[in-house]
Amino acid sequence: MKLHIKNFNIRFLLPLVFLPVACWAQITDNSDVLQVVVNFATKPSTYTVEKAPLKYNKTFAFSFQEDDDNKDIYTHAFQYLNGGMIGGVVYPGLSFTDGCGNIIKYRMSSSTSSFSWFDSTDIHDPNGAYQNIATTWPEINEMYSFKWGISNHGLTSDVGNYAYSIARDHSYIKRMTQLATPGGIDMGVFVNTNGDINYSAPAFDQGYLVCYRQAYDFGNPSFDVNSVWDHNDIKMGRTFLSSNRINLSAIVDSMASSSKNGARHWGVVFTHSITDSASGYDFTNFKLHMNYLANKYGKSGLDNMWMTTEEEVLDYLLVNNIISINAQLNNNRLVITISGDVPTKYRFYATSLLLEADAIIESIEISDALDYSYNGTGTSKSLINLSWSGKVLVPPQQPAETWVSKAELTQSQDDVNIAVDYVMMVPAGPEQAAFRSRLCAIPQKKLPDNFCTTGVASGEALHFILFPNPAKNEFTIEFPDNARDEKRIALFDRTGKCLFRKLSAESRIQLNLGEYPCGIYHLIIETAGLIYTREIVRSE
Repeated sequence: MKLHIKNFNIRFLLPLVFLPVACWAQITDNSDVLQVVVNFATKPSTYTVEKAPLKYNKTFAFSFQEDDDNKDIYTHAFQYLNGGMIGGVVYPGLSFTDGCGNIIKYRMSSSTSSFSWFDSTDIHDPNGAYQNIATTWPEINEMYSFKWGISNHGLTSDVGNYAYSIARDHSYIKRMTQLATPGGIDMGVFVNTNGDINYSAPAFDQGYLVCYRQAYDFGNPSFDVNSVWDHNDIKMGRTFLSSNRINLSAIVDSMASSSKNGARHWGVVFTHSITDSASGYDFTNFKLHMNYLANKYGKSGLDNMWMTTEEEVLDYLLVNNIISINAQLNNNRLVITISGDVPTKYRFYATSLLLEADAIIESIEISDALDYSYNGTGTSKSLINLSWSGKVLVPPQQPAETWVSKAELTQSQDDVNIAVDYVMMVPAGPEQAAFRSRLCAIPQKKLPDNFCTTGVASGEALHFILFPNPAKNEFTIEFPDNARDEKRIALFDRTGKCLFRKLSAESRIQLNLGEYPCGIYHLIIETAGLIYTREIVRSE
């Protein structure tokens, strides 16, 4: 009997083409088999296939968060770890390998709030008053596209209003990160504002997987992922790097030394700055510790540390807890299939398999994986890394309908604010205009400027032309001469991977897709606070 893992595909909604309510949640299930076929030189008499406790079969995992949107996570941490320029100096980045020769850069995560303490303005506005203090939306989009983490840190401007603080930060971040990933960033990690325990229950009620606060004991400073632990409503602690006096290297050394005799430890640390010792580390000490870890545990050292976001580690652990591995041998051919009822809301879907036999591996064939790597051909052992696409995108009309209906019922300003965010994610046109009209009919509620008036800013479709479509290489986008607002443009492939981004105020923009394979791509244009999506087809 073949075991199946469901691969879900959902098409982008096109502007001015609207589906009835009954179609919003329809999903196509191809029931593809995620399959690995191993061909041996001779038929093995014994073999084992196991899931590695940690991705890439690393000995231990380490995650590093920075709270409160400090600009230096982009200007310094991202440039130093991922590779970039700081003060005119180019840094190559720090990395480990996937066990199969491929290099992976170190990653961190940013705990993000949307509005300032003082005046409730968007602190991530690239043209706003905080642009030199906090990360901007383009910077957040860029970090996320390199698989860095973005966590919900609640609204700093509405401390104590727990459920709203979580829901509004979630909706606003999704709204402002449409260029980071199709549908915007869906966060599964919540970092309790000011360490307040009262945020945890509403965060779990809203579907968050984990809440972090310094006062929680579990996972602080690390824990063995092979131990028995509750995978639901996870409350985790983390180590606070409060000053240069806290020795990060010693903390990570302890995780490594604890990962013996089958134990595999994972721990999380956080700070408020990597350039100011009054709030965390200064940059000299940050570099000192990170270089120590890279040289000892990275690709130039033992190569046994998985340094990535807490979201990626947690997704791996949750997915691996659910999936099952089935292996069937037919002569010298071993067929491995993976099955499991895995939730469709995670960001990362991956597993690493450990294969060992008493015969030589001649070749390995992998079907239906989004990405993979393996080693061991010519030997009797192999590490096989697999990732697949398991997330289902929820059409924006669905949460828009939910929150507009709720706002109509409660007539609460909080519910109106969240509803506005989701309505702004609906492609501009008659359907979005209908949602706007319903919100505008709620009496005595504050709405964004121009939200209820006519014009492009109030929901009238931007009449741009995309031609030819399909095309072999060159596509042209033409906007009306009076559409002079800055336009942010991003192109995604069918897996959701961003291929490029560009910024332009021109009325005529050329796109060349000649370097990409033939097929369907998703174009996203953001301008005047609105999002437009189109499918474009590169033909033979």
